[in-house]
Amino acid sequence: MDCEVTVLMPIYNPNLAHLMMAVNSILVQSMKSFELLIVDDGSEESYEDIINKNFNDSRIRYIRLDRNQGLISALNCGLNTINTKYIARMDSDDVATIDRLSLQRQYLIDHPDVEVVFGWVDLVDEQNNYIGVWSDDRKYVSDVEIAQRLKRTNCVAHPTAFARSGIFKKFKYSENQKLAEDYGLWLKYVSMGYKISKIDKVLLKYRVHEGSVTITNKNIFDTYRNSRVQFKHLLNLRRIPTQYDRSLFFYVVWNFMSATKNFVLRLSTKIKVKKAA
Repeated sequence: MDCEVTVLMPIYNPNLAHLMMAVNSILVQSMKSFELLIVDDGSEESYEDIINKNFNDSRIRYIRLDRNQGLISALNCGLNTINTKYIARMDSDDVATIDRLSLQRQYLIDHPDVEVVFGWVDLVDEQNNYIGVWSDDRKYVSDVEIAQRLKRTNCVAHPTAFARSGIFKKFKYSENQKLAEDYGLWLKYVSMGYKISKIDKVLLKYRVHEGSVTITNKNIFDTYRNSRVQFKHLLNLRRIPTQYDRSLFFYVVWNFMSATKNFVLRLSTKIKVKKAA
């Protein structure tokens, strides 16, 4: 297909109604020239016929893995098949605004020094009701603000990522960072001097599921997970880049140790309560 943008959407046993909304929100984009690559990570049933029957759109490309391998493998499998200039991420339960792709493509054209651009998200529930915003998402927008904040915590919404394909294909998602594969990737980008930025406009309705770990980062496991990624990232570097001053190094080490202690205490308390019951 002769186009510049591939929208990468992994799926695994998706909610069908949410999937239809997500796919439709991409197909009705104001920018018409793109491909939607759906990577089915070994769902219990194939959704290819259902999607084709509902949309019958030649811009859809469907890949089905023979078994469930996990989100990271599905994403990397999709990246390996993409040959377009730009890659946009999209989840199977979110809803993109109609001008998302157009705005992000134009932003990278206007800012040749930026490798990845994100957008704001509105949080919605399973019935599509607006339930709020993610404060860090709105607070940190420029490449400088994002790079500084990423040293402490994630502040960009993964499913709004729109990147030059070269950087996505060169630095793929790491299997060693499950549940935080995106945060580890953004840390790597900024530590190597790449610029990532954000459009200060809502480009996506981000669906929050009841009982799920969400981007609001209030769950104790989130704190442990993020600090573990930061700590691993620093250990994997041969030296701390100029962006990572000494205070950051000690902050990450302290944060990791503190988060690990709290996580273990919380876990042991749950085990004691369970045994007592």
